[in-house]
Amino acid sequence: MLNVFSVDLEGWYQSLSPDPAPVPLAAQRDGIREGIDRLLELCGRRNVKATWFTLGAVAELMPEDVKRIAAAGHEVASHGHAHDDVHVLGPERFREDLRRAQGAIEAACGARPRGYRSPKWSAGRAGPWYFDALRQEGYAYDSSLNPVPMLGTRGMRHDAHRVAGVAELPPMAVRTMVGWLPGGGSIGLRTLTHRVILGRARALNASGELAVFWVHPWEVAQRRLAGRMPLATRLVCNTARVDLAARLDRLFGELPFGTAAAALAEREARAPLPEIAEPAWREDRPRW
Repeated sequence: MLNVFSVDLEGWYQSLSPDPAPVPLAAQRDGIREGIDRLLELCGRRNVKATWFTLGAVAELMPEDVKRIAAAGHEVASHGHAHDDVHVLGPERFREDLRRAQGAIEAACGARPRGYRSPKWSAGRAGPWYFDALRQEGYAYDSSLNPVPMLGTRGMRHDAHRVAGVAELPPMAVRTMVGWLPGGGSIGLRTLTHRVILGRARALNASGELAVFWVHPWEVAQRRLAGRMPLATRLVCNTARVDLAARLDRLFGELPFGTAAAALAEREARAPLPEIAEPAWREDRPRW
């Protein structure tokens, strides 16, 4: 069973919500490039192809880097343009954001993105219009509905499924004594034990489901993150980053990984994805 290795190609400051004192993306370029270099080297050595969910703003700022990612055989998908929350944009501005990001990505690498991931998992606060917009704009799959309550909402599914004709590939979560945690990425991937993470992925595979992992370039960069941010955010962003590349290297040796498009094709060849009428949207979402 092929699992998904994905990269959210953005600057480290895009991970903060809300941004207390935004750092211009251009000022983060060196750190982004360092992370890209390390991830390309690691994936190349392990023969792993990844899906890079790319901000349109990064594609505009660093087109040559996006081009070499595609040239290395990776899939370049969309992460929106400016890392704006989907539920704040609303239906019309969301479509505009999709199109702007698509144009920047195509200009950088010549490939039209087939997949999308919402910034900060914000799709969970959108509504039915979200998947309608993705389908109508030509997207084949999404990877935004996080089943971890603090990132998504309770009741979101852990298995691959379809909503309004669009395949949904939820990120991997791990159940612990304190509840569900993001086992496929973020601080969970950096701090949970290798045995726990590997065991969850293998359990999903044994049930016929793929596991979705995700990282950010800044998580494998050597430089520490600086700038004005809350203490809790600083701890979350800097904790255990140095060990992540080694952890990924070990996982790449024990699990099969590929792009989201390839893993989805393999999963659908085994059995059709269940179609659901509507996900468990967050109750506090705006009513557009």
